[in-house]
Amino acid sequence: MAYSTISTEINPSITARLQTQHESIQVIISSINNKQLDWKGEPGKWNIHETIAHLVCYQQMFIERIVQALTEEVPFFSKYDADNDPDFKYWCTDDMEHLMSQLFSDREKLAKLISKLTNEDGKRIAMHKKYGSHNIVLWVEFFLLHEAHHIYQIFQLAYDIEGKH
Repeated sequence: MAYSTISTEINPSITARLQTQHESIQVIISSINNKQLDWKGEPGKWNIHETIAHLVCYQQMFIERIVQALTEEVPFFSKYDADNDPDFKYWCTDDMEHLMSQLFSDREKLAKLISKLTNEDGKRIAMHKKYGSHNIVLWVEFFLLHEAHHIYQIFQLAYDIEGKH
């Protein structure tokens, strides 16, 4: 798809998802216990606690990337590797209440930042080795899809129908 056909406006769908999508995590984990939060569905994969820690780190990094895209000409976003991020390791040791509080407060910052974007801001381009060059609006879509993917994983771990935990 050519850049000229990609929207550069923050539409109501983006705004609504930024404001509410993360709230589903609280709904999903509200009725599970600590054993379920720490249960790994597969060896080597993250548990719910680790996945939420990742979302906290990723959201913080994404805010920095948006600021970078707004202040630099065509910045390059390197691949994010949570397992080698010291902040991820820190957040994995934090308690769930604080993790969720951080996720929600950072989301307010992100939503406020995105709500202030002009159409010209939305056109600003940032590059990534794997995902290519995209405008800020498409990077926000990417962020939301990435988060939704992990929310689905949290749901699967929390309500494992095979009864593994």
